[in-house]
Amino acid sequence: MILLLWIVLFVISLVVLITAARYFTRSAEIIGLTLGMSSFATGVIIVALGTSGSTTGSLFQAIQSIPQEKQ
Repeated sequence: MILLLWIVLFVISLVVLITAARYFTRSAEIIGLTLGMSSFATGVIIVALGTSGSTTGSLFQAIQSIPQEKQ
């Protein structure tokens, strides 16, 4: 019974992930076309920045948590 629950949760999560990815890429395409950008520029700039946002946030958090030396 517990295995069935995990399989259902996995399938639901996969559907949500795919739906969100489609929404994200369609929105990025609309933004790029509105700004007059080519499809390549949209993919490189908007999608790359959108997907690296969490990494950048983690980097800044790690830098802020480094203890400062007292002089």
